[in-house]
Amino acid sequence: MEGDKSRTPGYQRAHEICFPRRYGAAANLSRPECRLWNNSGARPLGAHGKKASAPPYPNPILRSTASAECAIIRRMLHVGLTGNIGSGKSTAVLIFAELGAHVIDADAVAHEFLAPGSEVYENVIGAFGEAYLRPDGTIDRRKLGEVVFASPEKLRLLNSLIHPAVRTAVLGRIVELEQSVRNGIVIVDAALMVESGFYKLFDKIVVVSCDPALQVTRVMSRDGLTAEEARARIAAQMPVAEKLKVAQYTIETSGTLRQTREQTEAIYKDLLTQEYRMRSQE
Repeated sequence: MEGDKSRTPGYQRAHEICFPRRYGAAANLSRPECRLWNNSGARPLGAHGKKASAPPYPNPILRSTASAECAIIRRMLHVGLTGNIGSGKSTAVLIFAELGAHVIDADAVAHEFLAPGSEVYENVIGAFGEAYLRPDGTIDRRKLGEVVFASPEKLRLLNSLIHPAVRTAVLGRIVELEQSVRNGIVIVDAALMVESGFYKLFDKIVVVSCDPALQVTRVMSRDGLTAEEARARIAAQMPVAEKLKVAQYTIETSGTLRQTREQTEAIYKDLLTQEYRMRSQE
């Protein structure tokens, strides 16, 4: 075992970092998003929209335990990846995974929460009614999508019922990776990362985009929609130009798969450099 690292920047033993009173009520430590601090120094919002106080040690992810809020050391670079429907985001994610990134799919997490018996499932059915259930009791996502994408108010309602739970679960999985993996890159794939403000918790943001006409064609082919329906779903999302404003990296998928791969590989190489620099500062 190496010597005492308790004074080394970026390192503190968990049992030495249990200061729940340090943050006060505003930090709202029961919420994972208020327990994750990124390398850029951005601070998550605490209760009532107030900024939580900075921790007395650099860049921890904090995890609730039975006795106190203890720190799990940041070893990984946290990357958010987003893009609108039909942008080619899934292809980029698969390439990142092949290259060695630890990928968390927020949409897959949402699917889990929409399974019968979950609290989110019950809340969605309570808000929209049983008319959106299939005979087997599962939610007919296509039928529900037809309604919410035609109504901004209903779309906001649905997102408010699903995404807080998804956000919490995703952050929990990041914590699990930080505990089990010594280093590397974790990429969270989330369509509403920018709209929800979730992107502020990440070290780097990647936005995937493509030609608008190609985007419509992809959505039609994938979801079996008409051109009008596809355009309506695209229009219901934040314009990609707004998402690009917060991106450090962009992947344009209008070309060939090889071109998309080359862009993704170049970004991953740079992310590895960023991750190495982060660890070398400890």
